[in-house]
Amino acid sequence: MSLRSKWALVTGSSRGIGQQLALGLAKMECNVIVHGRTLENLGTTLDLLKDTDVAISAVAGDLATEEGLKAVIQGATDAPAGIDILYNNAAVMNAWQPVWEIPPEVWRHTFQVNVFSLVAMCNALAPGMVARGYGRIINLTSGIKDTPNLAPYGV
Repeated sequence: MSLRSKWALVTGSSRGIGQQLALGLAKMECNVIVHGRTLENLGTTLDLLKDTDVAISAVAGDLATEEGLKAVIQGATDAPAGIDILYNNAAVMNAWQPVWEIPPEVWRHTFQVNVFSLVAMCNALAPGMVARGYGRIINLTSGIKDTPNLAPYGV
């Protein structure tokens, strides 16, 4: 299957796995919207993508905030042909500490980024995929288990 002329949004693509996903999609001739908390964080990823033969766009927003989440969704919906592939990669990990000492704020922050923003992105972009008759949503998860010190992340 060719990804030529498709548009993908890769959340958390300023570094690491997300950056590699963006590069891989571009190599498959997929247009890519990269995402980071700030545009400055995307410099390396954009440099790595500059010699590809696809359209590249960038969107910034902290998925832990309502404003940041809205900015990312708006940036994605502004794509010329709509998002065909949503790759929910962005996530945060909590500090290593005994599970009974992890404060509720850490649970809320981790869930906001790792779960609730993912749901919001799916809810915002899936209807367009259905209407266009094509779409893929990939939600990256971790294989972490049996690590109570990282429970908010692992859950």
